[in-house]
Amino acid sequence: MTKTDHREPLYEAKFTVSKVTDFGIGLDVLRKNSAEIPDGGLYFHVAFEGNINGERLSGSVRGVDHVHVRADGGISLHIHGVISTPEGARIALSAEGTGTMDDDTGLLHVDQEVSLYTSFSDYQWVNGLPIFCVGQVLPGEDEVRLSAFT
Repeated sequence: MTKTDHREPLYEAKFTVSKVTDFGIGLDVLRKNSAEIPDGGLYFHVAFEGNINGERLSGSVRGVDHVHVRADGGISLHIHGVISTPEGARIALSAEGTGTMDDDTGLLHVDQEVSLYTSFSDYQWVNGLPIFCVGQVLPGEDEVRLSAFT
């Protein structure tokens, strides 16, 4: 965060990719930067699981990111998942975002707007809360690290 940034930290997240479903061309094409992206782009379903840790919100997370890589190389993210807290509450997670590949380092930088919803009374404070996430996908490790702010 910069000195003029007034966002409040909500949680830190660390996810690993558990499965990638491609629709004709594998995800490794992006890592190798070896093939031209077709006019219609590329699609992937990327299943992930991991944990979030924050002062007010912590738990395990599972979900799927529906990734669209456009022909111009732009990356759109559409994410659905579930946060399960240690007390057994379940929180629906949805997010929209973008990814930008750093050709020099192989890092994928991501920006997301996240929405959470639950009917569990102890966590209803998350409903409608504006959440912004920034992070990176580490090359070759299938590991995602995010920081969430309100």
